[in-house]
Amino acid sequence: MASDKNPQPRTKTNPFYVTHDREKREMKELEKKKKTQKHRRRERENPPVKTRHFIYLFLFFSFLFPLVFPPLLD
Repeated sequence: MASDKNPQPRTKTNPFYVTHDREKREMKELEKKKKTQKHRRRERENPPVKTRHFIYLFLFFSFLFPLVFPPLLD
């Protein structure tokens, strides 16, 4: 019964399957490259959220520290 459903088995000798697989593989590789390029571009334009939060916290505490602990800075 299986031979009726698929008369041409998936082998390396059958060129249709080989080209089809190659085309599929190439399309997937192109999509992957596009995704990684978009991802890299986004990171380059603005830093990740964690980095931004760290910068804000650092600035906040750097201004707050002299106000709260002035005797330590003498």
